[in-house]
Amino acid sequence: MLNAAMIGFGGISLAHRKGYTQLEKEGKVKLVAACDIRKEVFEKQVEINLKSDALTTENSIHQYTDLDEMLANEKIDFVDICVPTYLHAEIAVKMLNKGYHVLSEKPMALSSEACNTMLE
Repeated sequence: MLNAAMIGFGGISLAHRKGYTQLEKEGKVKLVAACDIRKEVFEKQVEINLKSDALTTENSIHQYTDLDEMLANEKIDFVDICVPTYLHAEIAVKMLNKGYHVLSEKPMALSSEACNTMLE
């Protein structure tokens, strides 16, 4: 089973979270951690995204407000980028340069130059 971590835990994360619940049931992917730098927003989204999921408990996903701390503490096979579009390229490139596989929410980036940077 692959271990995933979500970067950004805002609105779209609920849809992604539901997908990970299904993938975990199938023995394919487990969402092990989530990170969002906005502590107050993160706490609210944890309430919505995790406690509303009857199949899991809030403690099943490690929660971080510091990306580097999450990366240091977790065994992750890939990251799922769920931040605002203008941050996709910056975070994707950082994660790719660290050797992680990356799944990015769409659109990939705001410009073709940023998309090309991600691909390179």
